[in-house]
Formats: sequence, C-alpha cells, structure tokens
Amino acid sequence: MPKRLDLASNFNRLGAPADLIEYLSNTFVKSISAYSGDSMGNIDMSKIADFFRLPTNSIAITDGATEALSLVLHHHAAKPVYIYKPSFWEYDFFAKEVGSPVTFISASRGNDTPRSIQTAIELSSDGVVVLCNPNNPTGDIVTSEEVAILAREHPNHTFVIDETYLWFAGDYRSLTATQYIEHQPNIIVVTSLSKICSVPGLRIGLLFAHRKQLGHISKAKSPYSVLPIQIEALQYILLSCQKFLADSVSSAQYDRKAIIRYLKTKSEYSFMPTFANFIFISAPKSGLADYMLERGVRVRSGQEFGDEYKNYIRMRLCEHGSKDWQKVISSLDDFVRES
Repeated sequence: MPKRLDLASNFNRLGAPADLIEYLSNTFVKSISAYSGDSMGNIDMSKIADFFRLPTNSIAITDGATEALSLVLHHHAAKPVYIYKPSFWEYDFFAKEVGSPVTFISASRGNDTPRSIQTAIELSSDGVVVLCNPNNPTGDIVTSEEVAILAREHPNHTFVIDETYLWFAGDYRSLTATQYIEHQPNIIVVTSLSKICSVPGLRIGLLFAHRKQLGHISKAKSPYSVLPIQIEALQYILLSCQKFLADSVSSAQYDRKAIIRYLKTKSEYSFMPTFANFIFISAPKSGLADYMLERGVRVRSGQEFGDEYKNYIRMRLCEHGSKDWQKVISSLDDFVRES
C-alpha cells in the first residue's frame, strides 16, 4: 500500500537537524538522570538571553507554546479575549477555560489585520488580543512595527503574539515583536521551536514578557514542567543550529514561491499570500480535502476552522519538482478538471 503523504501537520519538510538528534542521543543519560526542578533552578539563561538580545528575566522556558499560552490567559482570567479568525483552536479553548468572553475578529477582505483589530477593540476598555503571526491557517503576517503601534494606541489591552511560525518567515530576531517588550509591557510573545525543528515530542516553548509582567505570569508555573532534555535541545538549537535555521527559511521561501506560481495559473483557486510553511487555499467547491485524501494526500480541511471555510484547505508546502509536489499538483489539477 503506498505511503500516505501527510501535509496536514506543519512541520519543517527538512526534518529535524541531524546534529541535534546526535547531540541529544549523547546527552540522553545525563538528561534523564536529573530532576526537572534542579535544572530549572540552575540553568544559565545568559546564552539564551544573548541570542534573543533580551534580559534573562524577560524569558521563560515552557513546555511548548501551549503552556505559555495557558499561563498568559490564566493570568488574565475573565478579561475579554479577542481572537483573529480563522486561527488556532487552542486560543479559544484556553480563554473559555478561564472564563473569558471571546470575540472573534473576522479576517478582512483587504487583508488589513491591524485595522480589523483596531475596529474590534476600539470601544472596549481593556482585554487581551491573541494573534498568531504568521497566522495559522492563513499564513498572513503583521509586522512587529504594526504590533507596537497597536499596543501603544491601546495601552489597557494586552497583545499576545504567537510567533511559532515566524521562524519560517525570515530571520526571527529581526522580525519578532520581542524587541518591543522592554518598553511596551502590554506586548507578550510566545514561540516554539518544535515546528521549525520537527521535534513535536520535545515541546520546546518560550515565553517573552517585560520582567515585571513575566514575574506575575510565572507565579502559576510549575518548576517541574520543563524537562532537562528540553533545555538541552533549546540551548543546542539556538547556539549550534544556525545553518539549519537559515536553510529552513530558504526552503520555505522557495516552496512559497513555487506554489504561488502554480496557483496563479489556476483561476479556480484563490489564496492568501503566506509567510509560513503552509498555505490556505480556497477551491471552487467543498470536498477538496477528502478528494486529496483518496489520492493519498492528507491536508487540513478548512471546515475545522468554521463552516464558512468549508471550501478551503490548509496544506503544508512541498519542494517544487519532487514526487510529493507532483502528487499534490496532480490532485489539485484533477479536482478542478472534475468539478
């Protein structure tokens, strides 16, 4: 039976860095022989802080981006939460878990996310705006400067920026909103290295906030939530995987250009420009996800993000010219031809 091509998960198509896997194999016994609490208490954060150009007390290592998001929304429990739609389901889940009323900010036709956010919150006195950047599933991006302007114009609102996919957009440190957190305490940044390094089982997350904010948020954090192997992996990636990170950006840029070139030749499909390693495609009718699955290609149905997106798919990108690419393009061509 032919192997199914899984493009429903947004992991880096380059896979995990080989030298990271070798390093973790060599340090495995040391990692599992240490208590999590001891590691959290003794870890030297200076090199991690140097990488992100931030003070050590503005950074917390978390058990994936999930723990970071949970901590932030628990800290702001019961406050109104504004979520750009369509977007990742966990934001809504964690907000409702802590009793926060949720308002969805619909994607604007002109792809002007900052204006959509501005309009949604201008009449509220305070609240929490959660923004995935680049957004999952649409792939569109808000610049760090635009985030800073929104935060400055709405000082009573907290802006939580999930930058898990920003690693695919370009040089993370030049694009991230973390550069503003020391001067604008109402900006909080969450990110993960699990997607860019294809190591979802390691759950490598980071939480960035102004030191006073982070101190309050971290009070609810268990000292045992992060394992020594996660810390080892984080340090190694940041300090020793620079070429891999750069190659990942280059491959994602190459993949984006290739799929956009193709889609521009197909008037039946529409799409939003993407800055991630996936793309959100609108088909002329519903059923594209099931159609592709029958042909051995698994993608994410847009209906998972709401009935209004039933004609969409979210698809992780393939390398142009590869066997995977040919399989995807054949499925997209045939679906249009048979419509």
